[in-house]
Amino acid sequence: MIIDSYEALATLLPNNVAPAMGDPSLFEKILPYIRHAESWVKDNLCDHTSKMWQSDEFKYFIRVAVACDAIERAFSGLDLIMTPNGFGVVSTETIAPASRERTAALRADIVRMRDANILSAVDMLRSDPLWCAGLHGRLWMRSIISVFDPIYHDDSGSFSLKKYYITANRLSGYEFDIANRSLSAMLLECLREASLRGQSSKLLSQVDGLLRKMDQGYKPTFDDHSRIVDIIRRDSALRVMWDTSRQSTQWELPGFDNDKNSGGFFF
Repeated sequence: MIIDSYEALATLLPNNVAPAMGDPSLFEKILPYIRHAESWVKDNLCDHTSKMWQSDEFKYFIRVAVACDAIERAFSGLDLIMTPNGFGVVSTETIAPASRERTAALRADIVRMRDANILSAVDMLRSDPLWCAGLHGRLWMRSIISVFDPIYHDDSGSFSLKKYYITANRLSGYEFDIANRSLSAMLLECLREASLRGQSSKLLSQVDGLLRKMDQGYKPTFDDHSRIVDIIRRDSALRVMWDTSRQSTQWELPGFDNDKNSGGFFF
């Protein structure tokens, strides 16, 4: 369990009021949502076998992300209770209800805090080659444009997990078109991993630039793909991987056949 008590939860959340005697704690109220968030971490970031759990900094990022996600999901029902006659609303005479605007602003802040801590966890995880090569790492390589790029920021300038999913999925469609016409699927995966790990190359820069233009409505030309192929052919390491692809065959130059029946036959 990532968060296993009210005390552990309370250290992660600001302005948390302790429960009155006999009342359920906030931890008890949102426990199902905490478990849901912990399951998301296991499925999308890393499981308990990762060496990153040895880092207190990493564990803090995950705990804050789990707490924020649980609170955000439970937000609408925190003042609801189930009675034999249906649902009721908990009322109090000592605390005034917050306005809709302030509640919405707080909820947005909680989501931004969650997303920021998720991104910080990914930043630590990407230093592990085994994580990058595994299933969890692949989930954060949805596009050649790295998850750390400002293209995934919201209007406040903060990373948005929701915008990352939407934008990266859109970009991946353009990337598959580039891979199909020139780059190849193998090199596409190599560039995605290199981008996540913060590496740079001439090929990555070329494809990244074309991808951003396509996202603005640009239609790639033969020359665009020809430049990609030229970069690959000039790099021996890239050429070895690319030569086994269907795209390599497509870009083979036709050989000259010296036919004696043609007017240009030479002895």
